[in-house]
Amino acid sequence: MLFILLSPIKMYSQSLFDTIHNPTYRYKIQRIDSIESVYVIYAKKDGKVFKIASPKSILNVGIPIRKRKYYDLELISHLDVSRIAGKLHIGGIKINGVLIELEGGKVIWDLFYCKNLNGLYTTPPNQVTKNEME
Repeated sequence: MLFILLSPIKMYSQSLFDTIHNPTYRYKIQRIDSIESVYVIYAKKDGKVFKIASPKSILNVGIPIRKRKYYDLELISHLDVSRIAGKLHIGGIKINGVLIELEGGKVIWDLFYCKNLNGLYTTPPNQVTKNEME
């Protein structure tokens, strides 16, 4: 009986997430790697590949991301020019004590974190923004 009650809620949540998206945040997941306690996710938008570091989490809340699927990701650079001088001399950034190296070529020479990503689970950007404002 409990299964019947919870099933429609999950389906509604998924369909609601699929309909609420903003092209500004829309990325296609290219690759998902793991380095110790951090997931390294490569996402593509407008022909550019973004490298995202997401600490592993035991909380599986939201919608799991999958390769070759599109998601609304709210990315923020770890190398914000206003915060870090001498960006060209940085070879990597430590996330949870794990050194994540920067790349070049087809991957943007930067490392991003995602406000609405917890491990490999995402929530709509709008939802995160509203909660942070309260």
